[in-house]
Order: sequence, then structure tokens, then C-alpha cells
Amino acid sequence: MTAPKYAFPFRTLANARWVLLILVCFAQRIHAQRAASNRLPDKLRLDSDAEYYLRVLQTLGEPNGEPWSLRPFTRTQLRRMPTDSGHPWKAMPDFAGTDNTSVFQLAIAPLKAHVWYNSAFPFGMNDGPVWVGRGMTASMSAGGKISLGPISISLRPSAFWAQNQRFALLDNKLTGLLRFGDMRGGQVDKPQRFGDGHYARFNLGESAVRVEGLGLTTGVSTESLWWGPMSRFPYLLGNNAGGFPHAFAGTSRSINVLIGRVGGRVIYADLAQSKYSPASLGRGRRFLSGMVLVFQPRFLRGLEVGGGRVFHAPWPDSGLTSDYFATIFTTFIKADLKTIIVRDPDNPNQSGDNQLASAFFRWSFGAGIEVYGEFGREDHNWDIRDLIVEPDHSASISIGARKTWRHSEQELVSLSYESIDFDPGGLGRHRGEGGAFIHYVTSQGHTYLGQPLSTAFSMGIGTGQSVRLDRFRPDGLASLTLSRLSILEGNETLNVQLVAELRRTKVRGNRELSVGVAGVYELNRNLLNDAMNWRVDVGARQYLGRRD
Repeated sequence: MTAPKYAFPFRTLANARWVLLILVCFAQRIHAQRAASNRLPDKLRLDSDAEYYLRVLQTLGEPNGEPWSLRPFTRTQLRRMPTDSGHPWKAMPDFAGTDNTSVFQLAIAPLKAHVWYNSAFPFGMNDGPVWVGRGMTASMSAGGKISLGPISISLRPSAFWAQNQRFALLDNKLTGLLRFGDMRGGQVDKPQRFGDGHYARFNLGESAVRVEGLGLTTGVSTESLWWGPMSRFPYLLGNNAGGFPHAFAGTSRSINVLIGRVGGRVIYADLAQSKYSPASLGRGRRFLSGMVLVFQPRFLRGLEVGGGRVFHAPWPDSGLTSDYFATIFTTFIKADLKTIIVRDPDNPNQSGDNQLASAFFRWSFGAGIEVYGEFGREDHNWDIRDLIVEPDHSASISIGARKTWRHSEQELVSLSYESIDFDPGGLGRHRGEGGAFIHYVTSQGHTYLGQPLSTAFSMGIGTGQSVRLDRFRPDGLASLTLSRLSILEGNETLNVQLVAELRRTKVRGNRELSVGVAGVYELNRNLLNDAMNWRVDVGARQYLGRRD
């Protein structure tokens, strides 16, 4: 019921400062040597502004050839994503002066710091391993990368500290530490609050050891993963909980199969729960296996279609067997399963592990337009009849669209819309069904160390809509995001959040500064009164190493 040995909790902010001070000194020493070094492009960081900008550029037909439903991108893929010189961010540190062709590379990642403040209650989405509680939260990250031919080692640890001030919790009918747990009384490992004091963690962050060659890649990593085409509401995997320790194998680029191109990835991971979860199976550990495939047809440029599945199973006390690794290749029909690795306690002849599966598409037409969508399912279908008659059982539907205008070489404007709906609707009145991302056997749900591995704002039942307007200019980014997030339990609305977020990011030389303000108005907070939360955040990055 505690974090594994690779997650080192910090009791004080001072400890985190010492670790980061060592990292900075190491980075400056490399900079002083100036031996075959250059910056580590931050566009390798999942869900960064630079990566988002590349996607916007692709809608105009610029960087192309690789799917966006399987990220982070590999070195091989990034080399295949050129951008011409006629775009607003051509002089940005992420796009200028990076050498990705040298056999030997020694690079330094930007030193990054970020501070958040929530006035009334916790609020944050897709922030990586950081949990942004009420009050002040601060994070820092640094590191570097060395590569020799096909082998690369990146070390980019991070640490965060949350003031974690008190606020009114929903009574979950539990006592002790468990009273801080989820509002459903232990049905999922998503704490309302991480204890009654400061909360801090050090983690390996976006670190990996990988080998790339002949169109393939393999290795071990704690990097964040993002599967599927969604930008704000991922279904299978996103970066909300940060990365988790996993081994992976797959393609390093899309492979030509005559009728199109195919890319894919298989992962096996060790997941831990927070200390606010009452789950005891597997001593709190879970084994995660996952697979994703993406196909790009030759005769429909810009289209990518694919699917993936992820399994959770309590870690067996007797050790893993080959059956645990083969689960992702088994049938989608529960009645046809030949091997059961976890037995349902209510019916020992049925499988009790948890599956999430999805099918998705994304089509970038050019002319600044893209549309995308994803259909997700929680757990197996019982048989073919079940699949045909009730395909929406425990289902999630997501859609999105983006339009980009190129005003000049100095300005791009992008408008996007995205929504997700995992509300059971009318079917739930006639047939019982579990919610998305939760499961009654592997009761931690689709989480890692207490944070959702995919969509962040709700687990079980919910809906979310978001509209985002961005303006890209040579000095940075200005964006406005409006969202409506509803968190449901049964047929009763628990709360609805109306969110307005304004952000400005400015880059000057090797320095970047971002400032954001968000207002979150929550209707029916804890089924009692409405509440207003203001979040202010400030982030800074300093690029280390020379500019070529």
C-alpha cells in the first residue's frame, strides 16, 4: 500500500533543493567543457508548447509523415519532421541550432521551474507528476542526455512540493489516512487530498535508456506516454500522472507496408498506489500491459487510424508468468478467454483483470484543418451479441477539431474544440455497468500513485468540453481556454466546473517565462455550496549549453 522503492518521497523542500542544486552544478560543468555539446530540444518533452506548435504546423501541411496518436516522438521521428523557415517560431531555442545528426551527442536539458497557487481547492490537469493542491505548489526539473549511435541515455528527474492546505472534503465514510481518499469510499485511488500536511515527491521524470535502429526501438523508461489523438482529454494514456517505470518495444518510425505505413508500441509496467488506497491485492502493486497500433493509408494523406488496449492486474505474490505478458494479444470477447490470470471473486470462472480499449482516428486535411475522435470501452464484451446489441456499454466517446490560420510569417492563429463523454446515459437504467477508469477487482482504477493515467478531471462518470484559442508570434504564445467539466455519480450531478484560463508565454534568447491565470467556478461543490477558485501560475525555463 506504499510507493515502490523507486519513488523517493521528500519530507522537506530543502531536500529537493539539494538534489536540484547538484543537477544544476552538473549541467554547468558540462556547459563549461563545451565538448561536442548542444541543447536538448524541449520539443522531445511530451505535451510541451513546442510539441503542440508542431501539431498546429502540421495542419498547414508542414511537418508530416509521422502519426500524432503515439507519443512521445523518438529521435528518428523528429529527424523526419522538418519545418521550413517561414513560420513564427523559426528562431525559438526548440527549433534553431539543434544538431540531431552527430553520432555522439552530449546535451543539456533546460532548467525548468514552475509555481502554482490555488485559492480554494486543488485544480490542475495534465501537469505531469505534480499534484497541484490548495495553496502553493512548486516544481523543478533539470538533466541531460548522452547518445552514441543508436543508444541514448537521458536523465531528466524532477521534484515538486505542495503546501497542500486544508479544504472541506467530501465524507467518504472511511477513517484514518483513508479519509483523505476518493469520494466514493475506496473505489478508486484518487485522493481528494494527499494527507494533512505538506506533500512532496522526487521522481526520475522524463528519463529513459533506449536503442533505436532499423526502424525499431526498445528500452526502459519513466517517460510520460500519450496514446490516441486527443489534446486535452486522453482516454488510454496521457501525462496527467507523469511517467511510470516501464519496458517498451516497437517502431521508431512508421514502417512502409505498401498500402500505407504502420507504427506501434508494446509496454509492460509496474504501477504503485498511494497510501490513501485501501486496496490490498498484490500488496498495492499492479502489473500493466499495453499495446497501440497506428495505420496511415497511402492514398489518404494526413489520415491516421488505430487502436490500443491497456490491462491492469494485481501483481501476483508468486511472481509474473508468461500469461501476464500475453494478455494484450488475447480476444476482446470475455466468454472466449482461454486463460484467466486474475479470477473474479464473485465468479471464479470469469476473468477479473481490468481492460481499457479504444479505436481512434485523426485526419489532417491540410489548409489548416484537422478532425479527430476516439471510442473507448471499459472491460471486455461478453460475446459478439453483446458487442452488437450494446456497443455503448461502459463506453466513452471523444471528438475534436482544429482550424489554423497563417496570417503571415510572423503570426499563426489556431482555434480548437474537444470533448469527452463517459456518461452511461439511458443504458445504465436498464443494465448495470461500471464507470470508466474504475474497476471493482483492481480497485485502484486507471491510476498511478493516486493520479489518473488519462483524463484528469473525473473517474467513473463524467463529461468535458473545451475550446482553446492560440496566437503564435515570434516572441511566444498567448492562449485562452474555456472549459466545462462535469463529474457525475450515478444519475446525480456531483459538481460542474466552469473554467476560464488565460496564458502568456514569452521567449527572449535562451530564457522563457510563462504566466497563467485561471478562474474555476464549481457549482454544487461537495453537494453543498458553489465555490470559486483562482489559480495563478508562473513558469520559467533557462536553456543551458551553447546556441549553434
